[in-house]
Amino acid sequence: MAPGTQGDPIIPTGSDFYDDPIPENIQDDTLIQFFRCRYEKRDALYHSFTPEQQDRIKREILRIKRLRNNLSSSKDNLPIQDLERYRAKWKAQAMDESNIKKAENEAHAKIAYIGGKSILSDGDKKIKRRKLDELRILEAVRSWKITADTPQPGDGNLEDPGYDFTVSQITLTKSDPNENLHSFGNYQIKQHPLHKIIHEKYDNPLMEECPPNTVRYFHLPANNMVWIEEAIARYYNEDRGEYDYRKSPDYRVKSSNILCREFWTAQQHGGRNDPIHARHMRSKCSDISRGPCKGTTGEDQPREMIGGKNFVIFMPYLHWETDRRRRKMAEVIKEETKRFKNSLPHVNGRPSDEIVEAIRQCKIKFGARVPTELRARRNQPQAPNSYWGKYMMQAAKVYDAMDIEPDVRVLRENLYSNPPLHGRRTLDQSYYWKLENTEPRDEDQVVYRGTRAGKDIGRTTRVTMVDQLWLYVLDENTIISSFPRRWGRNKPDYSGVHKCIRQRLEHIRDGEIQSVYDLALLIMNQCSTVFFDRTKPVDDRPEVLDIFANAIGSVSELKTIAFEGFWRHLQKLNASNIHELDMEATARTYLNINPEGELLREAHDIIDELRMMTRIYNHQLHVAEAFHKSLQSLNEQDTPEKGLLSQMKQIVSLLDQPQNGSVSRHSRASSDVSSLNFSSSKQIPEATLQNAADLIASITLRRNELQDLENNTREISDQLRDLLSLKQQQASIIEAKYALERADESVSQGRKLTLFTIITIIFLPLSFMSSVFGMNSSELSGSNGGLMSLRHQFTFMFPISLAVITISLGLAFSDWIRGLISLLVTISWAAVSEYSGLQYLWKLCTNNRDAKGLREMKLEWKRKIYGRRERKMVRDALDKAKENPSKKELRQDSLEVANINGHGDDIEMDRITSGKSISKGWRRKFRKRGPRSPA
Repeated sequence: MAPGTQGDPIIPTGSDFYDDPIPENIQDDTLIQFFRCRYEKRDALYHSFTPEQQDRIKREILRIKRLRNNLSSSKDNLPIQDLERYRAKWKAQAMDESNIKKAENEAHAKIAYIGGKSILSDGDKKIKRRKLDELRILEAVRSWKITADTPQPGDGNLEDPGYDFTVSQITLTKSDPNENLHSFGNYQIKQHPLHKIIHEKYDNPLMEECPPNTVRYFHLPANNMVWIEEAIARYYNEDRGEYDYRKSPDYRVKSSNILCREFWTAQQHGGRNDPIHARHMRSKCSDISRGPCKGTTGEDQPREMIGGKNFVIFMPYLHWETDRRRRKMAEVIKEETKRFKNSLPHVNGRPSDEIVEAIRQCKIKFGARVPTELRARRNQPQAPNSYWGKYMMQAAKVYDAMDIEPDVRVLRENLYSNPPLHGRRTLDQSYYWKLENTEPRDEDQVVYRGTRAGKDIGRTTRVTMVDQLWLYVLDENTIISSFPRRWGRNKPDYSGVHKCIRQRLEHIRDGEIQSVYDLALLIMNQCSTVFFDRTKPVDDRPEVLDIFANAIGSVSELKTIAFEGFWRHLQKLNASNIHELDMEATARTYLNINPEGELLREAHDIIDELRMMTRIYNHQLHVAEAFHKSLQSLNEQDTPEKGLLSQMKQIVSLLDQPQNGSVSRHSRASSDVSSLNFSSSKQIPEATLQNAADLIASITLRRNELQDLENNTREISDQLRDLLSLKQQQASIIEAKYALERADESVSQGRKLTLFTIITIIFLPLSFMSSVFGMNSSELSGSNGGLMSLRHQFTFMFPISLAVITISLGLAFSDWIRGLISLLVTISWAAVSEYSGLQYLWKLCTNNRDAKGLREMKLEWKRKIYGRRERKMVRDALDKAKENPSKKELRQDSLEVANINGHGDDIEMDRITSGKSISKGWRRKFRKRGPRSPA
């Protein structure tokens, strides 16, 4: 039996089942052809493959089995438990439904034929076939063997200590070793288990001597600092240890050349209290001069690194990830961070995390914002109701959990190791590295909104990520690189950087790789060109530039519509009569800036993300320029003195050679000295320098393309600001016109009120006089009851009314009359208050009063009026003071009286404490009279 046909396959038959066609771009993949094939056809397909393809299928089946065992053995095997539970429930449901379905089919079969002929239509026959296939599926489910025990969480003992990761070894050899041109064209690749590369001390490919005319390239699939230290230690045939303190017994002489603090741990960004996404290596190209290391002889003798330099390169680059995997990654990081903080000893400090969590919970509770978890659930498909649907859904979840299980395990076990693992970061996390939670910003990315799946299950929501390339040039033949991959197997993933490198090397041209530095430049270029390589199939990779161009185009189109609406309203406003317009509605139209504000915010988001991406390419350009400069320094032609000295040495060596072909002792010595002193000035091929210059030009071109998009968006943003300014100015003009119209109405109303006032001033005195003369009084009618004549009434009424009208009109409309009357009133009041004592009385009543004014004075006088007992005590104290005029005792008695009273009479207390009586003028009379009681 072929692999893959084991177990209890469900083999439905019938014409309604069709093979799912394989996409054209992946039809050549053996594994995809095999696993997409139906179970009943896999046996024949397996035997049609070549032995190499069959071995690959067997290895993949073993890998899947190992992944399932690892997931079952892990402590987080909830998907496996749910799968077994739904499997048992589906079988129980199938046992109940199969009998019912069988009875229904028998009943329909009896009535399907009349007179030996079928009465079913084609549609009914199709339905019947489907029911028969459903019955066969139920019968197959009934035959399942269900284990009684539900899988329990494992102990974490996994089969593969290397996380099922492999290290790729790419070997390039010369096409023709006898040629003078150093062209590496023969391509070979091998896959080694990760644990073999970083842990094995015997039979380790890193520890093997590199054959001549060969370039080796090893790639580690994650930015794990522990793996890098182990790999470099294996390369130098050492163990991990100390790299800075030379007196330490664990000091590693060979590895410290690359792993010393200056080139390794000091380049790490992010402190202990910073978020995980703040952890990254600073962009830098470090060239480390190499030379013969001092060591012992024998097996421990270090490799002779003659000529050239070591290079340590850290360079960021842009990549992408699905939003579902990104959320899973963030969830694992959050869990591990919480676990790590709980494991630390308690330290008293500000509970910032608790405060932040409390605020978030309050926002969720009171609806200030929609929780991120709820937003994430909106796009998830609805859970099925039947057990077979739940089983199939859970099987998909198990597949997904198996797919990312190695990545989750690496993250959990190495996130807080020493030194730690550097995880993948989103675009906002790379820029706003101090923010604890960037998930709302991540879900607002232009790429996220441009690829949002929504209800379309065929689409995958994606986000932009920032990864890092760690590149180590160890000698003229060996390179070690490290950069993360997307979570899961991702077959096929044409945007995978390492896959792009392999495809590029498979079709390499003669003379393209002439040294190890050309290979390093090719790796750097492939990292930089992820979103700019139009030759690769699109698959799930987001076309970032197209997405940004579409977003900018959408904002620009809406901006044009907004401008057209503004000018249309403006023309309508100018063409119509201003008195016929509703000014409030028109002003409200211009004061509504919400559409333009939304467009401006969208433009700012685009500018912000383009600026972040441009910043990444600026870092790449800085690293590429530093690498190019270092390569130029290695070339002897970069310094004229070195080139001249080398040519002179070659001439001397040629002159010393004897004609008979033998080599003299002096010639060998001279040749040895030349080899010893000048071998370090080995030339870098001009093609390599040109490749470095081309890389700089390519990165500059990509950065300029992003800057062009940013500049276009800035222009749109400026135009939107101009539109907002125009709307505000137009709204101000409309409001000014509206205010002028209101002012004219106010003037008109004022004139009408003035007319009414004049009429009132004229007729009010006449009405008053008419009322007076209309009263039935003896004074007006006389003692005999006679009536006054009209002439007599007019004699009194009109003069008095005329005087009142004249004075009123003068006060209303004449400033001179008002000023004269005000002067007379002021002088009269001043004279009366000064010579009658009213002014002094007022000062006396309001002296030493607080802001409460007359209210406090009223309360004080109220207390004086009703305070008989207090006044009696004051008089008794006064009499006692007269009998004993000692000033000291008088003051003590006065204080006692004041304490008893609580408030007392201030005037009497003044007399008591001073021993004097106030006897000037009217104040003495006022005090002798004193306030009277109501009685």
